[in-house]
Amino acid sequence: MAENHRAIIFDLDGTLIDTLEIVLNTYVATIRLLGRADVTLDDVVANFHIGPTPVLLEHFLGRPVSARDLDAYFVEYEAAITGLLPFPGVVDMLEELHRGGYRLGLFTSATRRAVNVALPMTGLDQYFDETVTGDEVTHPKPDAEGLELICRRLGVRTQDAIYVGDAEVDIACARNAGAIGIQALWSSTAPALDGNYLTAKQPGDVIALITGKKPTF
Repeated sequence: MAENHRAIIFDLDGTLIDTLEIVLNTYVATIRLLGRADVTLDDVVANFHIGPTPVLLEHFLGRPVSARDLDAYFVEYEAAITGLLPFPGVVDMLEELHRGGYRLGLFTSATRRAVNVALPMTGLDQYFDETVTGDEVTHPKPDAEGLELICRRLGVRTQDAIYVGDAEVDIACARNAGAIGIQALWSSTAPALDGNYLTAKQPGDVIALITGKKPTF
């Protein structure tokens, strides 16, 4: 695998940082604050895939989203992720891939604004050559658009890329783009999926799958 696959692309929430529950609860709190007191966590989970923050807020509020609405969300979000750290082993994994000469990318459904908060806060901003966010694409995962875009920015074919993510839409996105998908299972929220695909129970397994060698950490 290492000979041909020179770009490794990662999802963010639930893959590199343990923010999925934080993000879901932030949506619930914000939507209720903005007038929809009946919205539940299950409602947000069921619609989480439809797009980035402005799209999801508009769906629940039933009206165009204003800058003040977005500010309300990010006030909640920034407070909720204060002190957040990457999953154990993630930094070591990224360091080893970087030393191995791999091009590293980030493709996330989160907005650019959320990424600009989360990456510096967790110290992960130094590792990625390119980043594509959910508000930079027209079609959300599992559509291949975002993964194809970041591969172009990285200067590789999608066939020469690997996408690591925790969710079913991540694996489907990789498949739709013609890339290899690896499901990250180190998050407690990672679902069990049907089908034939690669899995990594811990970040070190990503190294082993990609390089064929044991990780050094």
